[in-house]
Amino acid sequence: MQFKKNDIVLRLIKESDITERYLSWFSDKSVIQFLEVNNLKKKEVLDYIKLGIKNKTYFMFAVCIADTGLHIGNIKIGKSNTNILLLTSLLL
Repeated sequence: MQFKKNDIVLRLIKESDITERYLSWFSDKSVIQFLEVNNLKKKEVLDYIKLGIKNKTYFMFAVCIADTGLHIGNIKIGKSNTNILLLTSLLL
C-alpha cells in the first residue's frame, strides 16, 4: 500500500527502514518528547511492527521523500486503548 502526494510518499514500513539512522531518532529528546518510548533496539521495533500487522490493530507507515525515497518519519494508524482511532506521527 502506498500513497503519493507531490513530494511525500506514505508506504507501509518495512524491515529495511529500521536502520541505525532510524533507531537514532529514538535517542533524540526533541523527537521523543511526546512518545512513550526511547532508546529502542531493532528487534523491539520489528516485533512491534509485526504485532500490529498480525493483530490488525495498528499499521505503521513510512513517510518518505518522493524523489529520493529518504525515510523521514512514521505515521501509526490504529485504535487506542479506548477504541478511538489513533493517528500518531514521528517526523524529522
